[in-house]
Amino acid sequence: MATTESFPKRREKEGASREIRGSKLEQLMPLLEDEAEKLRTRGFPLTDDLRIDPLAFKGTYTVDDIQRDARRVYEREGQFKKGGDIGKLLEVVKTLAFNRLWFRGKFVAVRTARYDDIFNNIDEIIFDVETHTPLAVVDTTTDLESKLGDPEFLEKLKKGGAIKYGLGLEANGVSKKNYPKLPIFIVSLRADDVRSLADELLKGGPITETSVLLERVIVQELRMQSDKLGMHNNIPKFPGNIRQGYIESQTVFDHLAA
Repeated sequence: MATTESFPKRREKEGASREIRGSKLEQLMPLLEDEAEKLRTRGFPLTDDLRIDPLAFKGTYTVDDIQRDARRVYEREGQFKKGGDIGKLLEVVKTLAFNRLWFRGKFVAVRTARYDDIFNNIDEIIFDVETHTPLAVVDTTTDLESKLGDPEFLEKLKKGGAIKYGLGLEANGVSKKNYPKLPIFIVSLRADDVRSLADELLKGGPITETSVLLERVIVQELRMQSDKLGMHNNIPKFPGNIRQGYIESQTVFDHLAA
């Protein structure tokens, strides 16, 4: 939940936390705050960790509904075992890289509310700035071809990605909306690539050749997913509305690759 504490004071506290703990994830927290602050000025209702803020949906949902979701999140998080830092780092690095390193401002990426991350398994929503097309993204560090060849995973893709606390990027600003079915895309990064990108984000400065190469690889992966899931007829019983979403998204990725 966002606080009313001033941004400079929050940053000072994060700096002290970095000196004590020193992990890459902790070091990236001020960058998340910076990005959240920039996007809030554009109308995106975000918490300091660059997540969509469920409290902004009062009126869309009842207070009781929002509080009930918050309790469910609290209870589920209490069941999680500690660890999995590389997964958390991957989620943060990917979102910051979309906004700060890759695609020359053509995409805006925000993390989903914790509710959607946990219960809908969608950790990020990305908007094409030109067409305002929303894309749901989950990440994986496994081989992409193997993932797309897994019948069980394809079954999940056929259902599309649901986001309860979603946003829409429109000509007149940012709207609050839910998505029952969004095309799901997978960004595949190895652990070593995640750590390298984290270092690059922390250093700032010019984009490295390694980052440029990763951007090209990811664009090609996204285009391949759009083609495989949208244009090919070898995936039986793929719903037409979801297939159409992949077809439309291919135009977005072709534009990025140009």
